Amino acid sequence: MLLKEKIKAMLVPITIYWLMNLGFFMAWPYVSLQARSYGLTMSEILLVAGLVPFITFPGAPILGYAADKLGYKFILLLSMIMTGCLSFAYCYIPGYTEAPKYWVKIESPDDFNISSSNPIKQFGSYTTSDSCEETINVSISSIVCNDVIYNINFDLVVNQFNYINSSFCEPYNCNYCLYDISNQGENVTFCEAKLEGVENTQESGNQKRVFWFYVAFRIVWEFSINPAWNTADALASRIAQKVKIDWAAIIFFGQISSIISPLLAGYLLDRFTSSGDILDCISGQPTDLVKSYSIAFYLMFGIYIGSAIIIFFLKFDIEAEKKSGSFFKDLSWLPKLAPMSFYLFLLISGIIYSVYDGFYFVFIVEVLNISDKWFGILNALNGLVGVVQIALGGILHKYVGSMNIVVCSLLFTSIRILLVSQVRVYDPEEVPTEVLLCTLLECLVFQWIGVIGYVKLVAPRELTATGMGLASSCMFVLARGIGSFTSGQINEIIGMRNLFEYTGYTGIGCAVVFGLAYHAFIKRTEIKIEKEEKSSSSEE
Repeated sequence: MLLKEKIKAMLVPITIYWLMNLGFFMAWPYVSLQARSYGLTMSEILLVAGLVPFITFPGAPILGYAADKLGYKFILLLSMIMTGCLSFAYCYIPGYTEAPKYWVKIESPDDFNISSSNPIKQFGSYTTSDSCEETINVSISSIVCNDVIYNINFDLVVNQFNYINSSFCEPYNCNYCLYDISNQGENVTFCEAKLEGVENTQESGNQKRVFWFYVAFRIVWEFSINPAWNTADALASRIAQKVKIDWAAIIFFGQISSIISPLLAGYLLDRFTSSGDILDCISGQPTDLVKSYSIAFYLMFGIYIGSAIIIFFLKFDIEAEKKSGSFFKDLSWLPKLAPMSFYLFLLISGIIYSVYDGFYFVFIVEVLNISDKWFGILNALNGLVGVVQIALGGILHKYVGSMNIVVCSLLFTSIRILLVSQVRVYDPEEVPTEVLLCTLLECLVFQWIGVIGYVKLVAPRELTATGMGLASSCMFVLARGIGSFTSGQINEIIGMRNLFEYTGYTGIGCAVVFGLAYHAFIKRTEIKIEKEEKSSSSEE
């Protein structure tokens, strides 16, 4: 085949990869952060991430099998359109917030004990009413200043004020009233006030509704996004076989856009969203609220819908081989030592990676204090490292073997997890040098190079998408469910840093043990598979 014809054949999967990566990496790093902006806790997010995969696990292999039987373009378009629409809808999940309802401004908590006059300079409260009360008559049981509780049992009765300020508080979606009671000195501070006989928390939205909306989103998201990647991998693999090139070359050029999209998303978020903490409307103190990352999901929506239109007009030179046969007969290659141990190892790798991935983005933003700008740069660097590793993987898998790449990737990823657990907290504008260096050990894309190569070895050619779907479900769906659910419970006990440290050691141990087992006896069964494939081909 002429070079011109090879390039023409490669352009289709390269274009698909390029568009998918461009849209996906705009939003994927912000999925958990956006959920946090709706008022969900990390425990709730990880609970959903742990339970949903057990529902969506069959999706990838079933739709992969459908792609093998019905055609790649149909499944690819269906997945892209669904994912794009979900990205748009994700921006409109109704949020939930809660905040201390009452505040007092004082000079010192000790003033309640030594002063006969009213020590409260200002009194503030959140309300769903459009107007403020003209008098204050409340009993304050305690106040909280700088996380210290003071029991004061003070009756506040006031009907004359210097002024009453009323306004709308956007973060809590309600109004607030601020009563100025007396002249203030320089050293005054706001403290949370606990009143007797009333609800002391201002809630906005419905927490259960937010949770179940998020559950529904993640279920449909898992069903829609994974088949797109599996189908693209199967198409690229088949075209590479046809034109006699290395499939890593196709993925290499398609991966370049994963460098662009995080930089663009990070810049836009840094440019058009507020930086720093979200402040309480009355006290001006930092809150636990997380800002919205909707811009990233709007971008993903536009890119994926536009990509679906482009893909619709692309001509696929390779389509599914629609051979007759029952579902169970088509899967007769699966219950053998090599493929079964391969998918088991992917499950283990996925659990290790999901523990890290489930906390990583939140950890570096909320714990390590990394800015949106550097967050975007880090994700772009991930993409750049992936591009380099694809180039290396395309060369190395011929010489070291696909399974060795898969095992070594888990080893390097585990070392990265271990190193990240030791990173210090940064100043907001400081260069996160240690995290940047740890990013060089990002091996997920490198591992997937080995996965694609090994699927080609153990799965029949006409069931490539099915094999990819099983790999994806083991590594990114079922494993993510187990890892997220388990790590969410452990994190509550030992914290993120210790969780990363123990996960890193576990991953290193699993990689070493499986690598030895593979070379001791699993590898020998690959020869039998190759002979069976050649025998069946000659009989046909």
